Amino acid sequence: MRREPWYESEDPGRVARGAGWRVGVWIVVGVIFFGLLGIGLWAFNVATSDVKGRGDAQIKVNSADNRLFAQGNFLDLYNEIKATDRKLDQAAADKAAHPNDPTAATNYTGLKAHCEDVRAEYNAAAKKISQAKFRDEDLPAQIDDSDPATDCKENAK
Repeated sequence: MRREPWYESEDPGRVARGAGWRVGVWIVVGVIFFGLLGIGLWAFNVATSDVKGRGDAQIKVNSADNRLFAQGNFLDLYNEIKATDRKLDQAAADKAAHPNDPTAATNYTGLKAHCEDVRAEYNAAAKKISQAKFRDEDLPAQIDDSDPATDCKENAK
């Protein structure tokens, strides 16, 4: 006696059992397939992350917003250093004229610290990958603390 295939059977239980395990196998195969596909995509992203990262960085560095910010930032910082350095002359004179005035001493100390902070910010920006190449050619590559216009010290008169 030859047994008929499950899908031709009149017994609904046999049909359900025959179809059920096949559906289960297809679900397991689908989960394994999509799991392996996900792992493969993740591995591809990891393998290409260095190149992608360098490319994304280059896009950000060369963006119009970054170019405009960097050029303007160098100009602003340089002018802030020069202006603060000039203000130190008056602050030093006020401090010397009023040796017991804590406000004069505080103003001088604050201006000096601010000037040094801005000078350090300029020098750091001059080394940053995102800003260095957008510094105007007429601005210094680094602020030299031996230049009287940018040394963050009062000028002797």
